[in-house]
Amino acid sequence: MCQKGGTAEIKISDTGVGIQKDQLEKIFDRFYQVDDSHTREHEGTGIGLALTKELVDLHKGKIEVESDEGKGSTFRLIFPLGKDHLRPEEICEEDKLIDKDNKKTCPPLADKDEGKARPNAVLEDFVEIENENRIDIESVVKPELPSLLIVDDNSDVRKYISMILEHHYKIIEAVDGEDGLNKAFESASGGPDLIISDIMMPKVDGFQLCKQLKTDLRTSHIPVIMLTAKATTKDKISGLEIGADDYIMKPFEADELKARIKNLLEQRKRLHEHFRKYGLVESAKGGEEKNITPCDQKFVQKAVEVINEHISDTSFGVEMLADDMAVSRSLLLKKLEVLVGESPNELIRRIRLDKAANLLKHNSGNISEIALEVGFTNPSYFAEAFKKQFGVPPSQYHSKS
Repeated sequence: MCQKGGTAEIKISDTGVGIQKDQLEKIFDRFYQVDDSHTREHEGTGIGLALTKELVDLHKGKIEVESDEGKGSTFRLIFPLGKDHLRPEEICEEDKLIDKDNKKTCPPLADKDEGKARPNAVLEDFVEIENENRIDIESVVKPELPSLLIVDDNSDVRKYISMILEHHYKIIEAVDGEDGLNKAFESASGGPDLIISDIMMPKVDGFQLCKQLKTDLRTSHIPVIMLTAKATTKDKISGLEIGADDYIMKPFEADELKARIKNLLEQRKRLHEHFRKYGLVESAKGGEEKNITPCDQKFVQKAVEVINEHISDTSFGVEMLADDMAVSRSLLLKKLEVLVGESPNELIRRIRLDKAANLLKHNSGNISEIALEVGFTNPSYFAEAFKKQFGVPPSQYHSKS
């Protein structure tokens, strides 16, 4: 570090691989990664340099870089000395840092021109998110939160996404695509509730990761958001064709990521309503909603077929359904709740009642006979469940229809 006139200069040099000339102007962009290889051996710049520049700008300084490929890089940070270059509201005096309760404080920065973008907006967002979550994490029971798997070989990006979402999700991190697959498959109950994955990663890239997730019954129901700094239409189409549920370009804002996740969850709710309105089998074959993989289409259709095959069996329940589907009870529960919005017991009961309604409509027996035919041994319970699903008791259903 040295002083020159009215400035202080910090110089940092390395003897690394260097940076290409045409990339120098981009390295301070959030999420920009210099290494564009398919399997990065050197982790990209992520958000570290972007935050450094935000801090330097906050102090009205400059950051410069010189680099020679194969020889290394030199960064120069230049700060003006004194306080004359700062506005009064940007200065935290020592006596102002202590309030009456002996707690450290600092007056908020005021924007000189209202309506203009704050130059330190990114840094403020990070501080706000971090402080907010320090409070919320203490009051929220983590195991009750839905789980989110973040797959990215850049630790800065993982940390950034975690800070945005950790108040709403139980965060799981994976350092590359291979690690991401292992962590998605290791849960016998159906894996995480949502996966956010980078595309360019070593061992297993994002495309391979998404393809394996969407073609494996254990994870095919999990929504996948893919992240990439590559902006070509071809890359985006490739991601969507292998089953990615959404595709976000880097850099992205925190609010954008939250909105995309919210939209995915809303799509799931619409899928559940579509199933209820148009029927499970027809929807699974390809109704209005396309947000379901071929693997899950077959799963839903098979579940409906198995239930219909045993509809008169009063002992048929979740255990027998799981055995016939060749899945664990926990995975059956997870997949049906995600895909159709119902537990296995609720699905079995609804299909039984739909069949009963059809029999009543065609005068195929009295109420007690129909109840037994669709697997209900208790006529009172049958009448109660029927009224709850259709709004009228079985005795009035024929006249209503």
